[in-house]
Formats: sequence, structure tokens, C-alpha cells
Amino acid sequence: MKFEVSDIIKHPVDQVFPTFRDHIAELAQYLPNIETITILDRQEECDCVHVTSHWLAKVRLPGPASKLIPEKERGWDDIAIWNNDKQNVDWKFVFQAFPEAIKMGGTNSFIAEGDHTRLHIKGEAQIDYNRIPGVPNFVLKRIVPTIEKIAFTALKPNLLKINRGVEKYLSETQTKTKGKKKTQKKTKAKSPRSR
Repeated sequence: MKFEVSDIIKHPVDQVFPTFRDHIAELAQYLPNIETITILDRQEECDCVHVTSHWLAKVRLPGPASKLIPEKERGWDDIAIWNNDKQNVDWKFVFQAFPEAIKMGGTNSFIAEGDHTRLHIKGEAQIDYNRIPGVPNFVLKRIVPTIEKIAFTALKPNLLKINRGVEKYLSETQTKTKGKKKTQKKTKAKSPRSR
């Protein structure tokens, strides 16, 4: 399944792009169906930053599916290559449950539109049910919708919710920064000048 999502983030691209690249773990608090985002590896090389992070989903599964996919396996690794010059990221998800059966990847492009950023996401998701080991076909038919739900939990809802999270994060960060600057100015104004 191919997909495209485009959305506007109400902050400039020079703030949005590095926030996604450098502060992704801090954005988990803004995503209701994500438990945690943990950075596993980060390497900088020329104009690219390679980041591998682990996302743990908050997903409740019905009976047979919950036995097949334990809570600790309801997540994925996000392997991302951030291109600073092009302001885009190539990514792929590796799902803990059935890494050979579920493939998802794509490219996110960050495009300046005045004081806002257009985030354009283009990707593809594939589920190969024949690569799910040790599960009889009659069980597979019952749990396939659940497996798809887990795979697509990572998709559109989070792709849009994370944008709202970035807006909140940047607004809160800017408010804190302005508050600190005001406090510093007041402190400087009150302190006696040395002669």
C-alpha cells in the first residue's frame, strides 16, 4: 500500500526540521498512542545524520493477538537518514513483531512556506502474511486485521499528531526561552553597575 500525507506545521522550517531530527524522543509526550521513543544510535556524517530510535506503542490487542504479540513487542525501530541540505529524511520501520513480514518506509520532505512548514510524507507499507511464522492460516485470517492495526498505528494518526506535538513543543520552548530572557533583563537592570 502506497500512501502520501501532507500537512502544515505552524512554525518555520529552520525550527521544525531540527526539532524532528534532534528532539524526537521528547515528542513522545504529545502522542497519545506512543508510550516511549528511545534513541538507540545517532551518527553524524557530512551533511547527514543517521538516527535509529525505538518507538513503543500503546496498543490493546484482543485475546489471540495479545498472546501472539506481547506488549514489549508492540513497537518498531525507526531507522532514519536525515539530509540537512535537502531538508528531508529517508526512513524505514522495522517491527519487532514479524520484522520479515511487515515492511514500511518512505521519505519526509520539509518545505518552507513562509513562516510555516509543509511536511510531505510519501511512503509504502507491505505486509507479507506468508512470512508470519508458526501461525495456522485460520488463526492468521482472524488476526490479520489486528496486525494491520499495529502496522498502521505508526502511520497517518501519528504522522499528523506528531506535527501538532512539534507545534506545541516549539511554542512551549519559545515561551520558556522568552521567560528566561525577561528574567535576565530584569536581573541586569536591578544589579548595581560596577565602577
